[in-house]
Amino acid sequence: MSPDEYARRLAVVRAAAADAGRDPDAVLPAGGVPIVVAETDAAAHALLRATPIRFLALHAGARAWRRHGAAHPFGEHYRGLVELLPHLLTRQEVEQALAAVPDEVVADQVLVGSRETVLKRIGELLDAGMRHPMLIPASALASPEAAGFTVRSVGWFTGRLRSGANSAEVPA
Repeated sequence: MSPDEYARRLAVVRAAAADAGRDPDAVLPAGGVPIVVAETDAAAHALLRATPIRFLALHAGARAWRRHGAAHPFGEHYRGLVELLPHLLTRQEVEQALAAVPDEVVADQVLVGSRETVLKRIGELLDAGMRHPMLIPASALASPEAAGFTVRSVGWFTGRLRSGANSAEVPA
């Protein structure tokens, strides 16, 4: 989700904690952060064409698709991952759904780019209040080569984030 949406949702959770008589600052703001990372922004965007990564767009609800002027193949009221039951779909239904996936919807489901670009985007989430980003190495789904770079990148990100460096100005 966008940093603005993360901040909005965090405020709702903290308000609910306060309303319940709990310390709102005791809430540990965390989130799963799927990343598609490669040597360059262009190479990372090319990974979005991989079928397993495109499948992530089916996790998004119909509302997310409408923001990009597209209709979700599973219906206008489809709520996303909470309704995705792949074992009930035929291969043909999955292939048709994947063929309908707009690139923009895929890109909205992940942080995509070079290490520096993704680190900057993680920094934006941290600025929005996230304190514990759990990196999900989605680009590892694309190929063995992408998996190797992604695993090395998770270590790179971890080192930068632990040191407090979360901007694109950090040298690779």
